[in-house]
Amino acid sequence: MPSFEETLTCPICLDLFDDPRLLPCSHTFCCKCLRSTINNRSFMICPLCRYHFIGQMLPVNRIVLSLVEQFRQEKFNENRSMNINAKCYDCKSYQKLDICCHCDTLLCNKCHNRHEIDWKNRDYRTNNLLLSKGI
Repeated sequence: MPSFEETLTCPICLDLFDDPRLLPCSHTFCCKCLRSTINNRSFMICPLCRYHFIGQMLPVNRIVLSLVEQFRQEKFNENRSMNINAKCYDCKSYQKLDICCHCDTLLCNKCHNRHEIDWKNRDYRTNNLLLSKGI
């Protein structure tokens, strides 16, 4: 049985579906992948089952689109909440650290909370970006 991620993978580009389109035969492919398989014919052929159908507007597979978005969000949250036991960038103490989703800095919980507040302040973000670029 394929994994959840494999189910949400386009059989042509082997990546998560991007703008998934539903064919009349019920197979789903990325819109850009389907465009790459179209020849100058008046009909299309499904790359999986070889079903022939006349070129028509292919609807977005909204269920697959929703599942892909949910999967990407869960992966993002999983990576973001990854706990690492190392040295905090700000206070230099060794403890479990979180990764800032804005700048990928490793920070302890106390520093992370302060950093989140500071990050929302535009002057802080602009000054640190300029400093990090060596300007």
